[in-house]
Amino acid sequence: MAYIVSLSSGTSHLVKRSCPRSWSEIYGRCFRYFSSCMTWAAAEKHCQFIGENLTSVHNFNQHQGIEDLIWTINLHYSKVWIGGTDAQHDGVWFWSDGSTFQYTKWCHGQFIGMNPEGDTKATQGKIPSERRRKRLLQSNLVTPVY
Repeated sequence: MAYIVSLSSGTSHLVKRSCPRSWSEIYGRCFRYFSSCMTWAAAEKHCQFIGENLTSVHNFNQHQGIEDLIWTINLHYSKVWIGGTDAQHDGVWFWSDGSTFQYTKWCHGQFIGMNPEGDTKATQGKIPSERRRKRLLQSNLVTPVY
């Protein structure tokens, strides 16, 4: 778990950083799974409304942690929207949180599927963007307020 040093009146205090209630910590990032179904655009808009984005995936540990979170909640792997898109430039992928799209080591038979609008999902194949899916948000760790 990450720690930060907070300076107050010349003394330092270790403050444990944590995720907000109803969010899960996975390798230093907070994730929240929403079971209500909506389109990719609506899911991203909802995420932005609460100050976040659909999740990005940057390494195998995050990928596996996200799969484990979905399994823990549903007791099966379900299709969820994530934040990868090439909607601005066809074939140039980025995450909706603005981060670089570099992780490509998806499991056999699993990849980021694209629909005509460039929206992505963590599953196989292509689906229309008007289809409704569950979604996964991400957030940074926060320092609790006492």
